[in-house]
Amino acid sequence: MFDLYKKIFVLFLVFGFIFLLTPRLHAALYDFSGISEELELSVVFIDVNILDKTTGRYIVYKNGSGFIIKKDGLILTAFHVVYCPDDILCKIHITLFKESKKEKKYEALLLGGDNVRDVALLSIKAPVYENFKPIKIGNSNFLKLGEIVAALGYGNPGSSKNPLIILSSLQFIQGSVAAKNFVFSDAFYNHELYLQMMTFPGHSGGPVINKSGEVVGIIVKTISYNDNQIGQTAAIPINDVNIERLKTGIFNIGFVGIIFSDISKSESKWWPEEYKKYKTGVKILDPYNTKLKLNDIVISFNSELIHSTNQFNDLINMHPGQVCNLEVLRGGEIIYVSLYVNIDKSKKRDSKRAR
Repeated sequence: MFDLYKKIFVLFLVFGFIFLLTPRLHAALYDFSGISEELELSVVFIDVNILDKTTGRYIVYKNGSGFIIKKDGLILTAFHVVYCPDDILCKIHITLFKESKKEKKYEALLLGGDNVRDVALLSIKAPVYENFKPIKIGNSNFLKLGEIVAALGYGNPGSSKNPLIILSSLQFIQGSVAAKNFVFSDAFYNHELYLQMMTFPGHSGGPVINKSGEVVGIIVKTISYNDNQIGQTAAIPINDVNIERLKTGIFNIGFVGIIFSDISKSESKWWPEEYKKYKTGVKILDPYNTKLKLNDIVISFNSELIHSTNQFNDLINMHPGQVCNLEVLRGGEIIYVSLYVNIDKSKKRDSKRAR
C-alpha cells in the first residue's frame, strides 16, 4: 500500500511540474497566425537551372527562397542562391501563390547582387498589368536582443547531403535575436544578425520578420556542425540592403593585400595627448604595394572612425575599384593617405556556404 501511495505522489509531482511549466513554454511563443496568410503571398520559391551541354536541356542547379518588395515584381534574396559562374548558362525561375492559392511559375531576371552582404535583387518577367503582393519593410536598427522574430521560406529539413529542394509548403519558423553585429568566421560581411532558430537548406534568401510582419533581415546561412542542424541562423539586417544600388549590377569584393592588427589599449595610451581622442585604430604590419608604411595606424576610412580589424576589413570588402581616403597616425602626426582597393573576383560566394 505504501508503494502505491509513493507512486501516486511521484505522478502528482510530475504532472504538477508539467502543468506549471506549460504556460511558460506557451508564453515564450508569439501568435503570428493573424498575419501568416497575408505573408504567404509575398514569399517565393526560387530554383536556378543550368544548361546541360550534353543533353541541351536545363537542369536544376540549386534553389532557395525570396520575397517580393514591390508590386511590379521586385524580389530580394541571397546572392549565393542565384549566383552562377560566368561560363555557365543559367535561368532563374520563381514560384509563388496568388490570392487564389494556386501555384504560378515565372522566369526572373537578376538585376544585381552584393557579394559582400550576400543579397541580390530579381525582377519577375510578367505582363505590366500583373500586380504582386509586396511584404512590408521594417527597421532592423530597432531590433533588441531576445526579441521574438520569425523566418519564412521553403527549406529542406533533410540532410544537407541532399541539397536540392522539392517545392512543398512554406515553413514559418519562430526564434529570437541572439546577437547583433555578429562576426562569422567564413563571412565577408561582419555585421550579421545571429538568430536562435531552426532553419534548413532552402531557407536562404527568405525574410526574417518582426511581430508586425515587417522584414528585418534576409536569411543567408544555416549553421550546422557534423551535418546536424543546431538551430542557429545568420541574417543580413534589412537596413544594410541598398535596393537602389542593387539595381545597378553585381558588386565584387575589395582587396588590397595589406596585413594589419588591432591596437591594444596599452599601446594607445602612449599616443601623443592630442591623438588619444581617437582611442582605437588598426596597425599596419605589412603595407604591401600601397602608400602605407610599417607601423602606420589607420584611424579612419573615408571619414569613418576605425574600431577594429573586422570593421576595417569590412570597409575594404565594400569598396572594390575605388580610391579611398585614410586618416593615418605616422610618427606622431596625422597624415592622409589614398588607398586604391582592387577588385578581388576570385572571392565568389560558394553555393555550399548555405542554400
